[in-house]
Amino acid sequence: MGTEIADLFVIALALAILCAPIGFGLGATWAAAYYTGLATGHPWMGWVAGVIVFALFCRYIWGSRLQRASRRALAALIAGK
Repeated sequence: MGTEIADLFVIALALAILCAPIGFGLGATWAAAYYTGLATGHPWMGWVAGVIVFALFCRYIWGSRLQRASRRALAALIAGK
């Protein structure tokens, strides 16, 4: 019973490592869009800010070294199991 729980914990940790950059990026995109819309009073400015932040995350985080590092950490976590 204990080994199954430990295995499930390792799987959950691996999923968290892989999904963290995507979740953070989507949260930052939403926050930029929402608060820019509130600050300016123009919802379309929020959409513009959200698109810009999303594009930056797509270019510099999701497609870059952070994703490769996440995959390496996942592989090391599974190999160390």
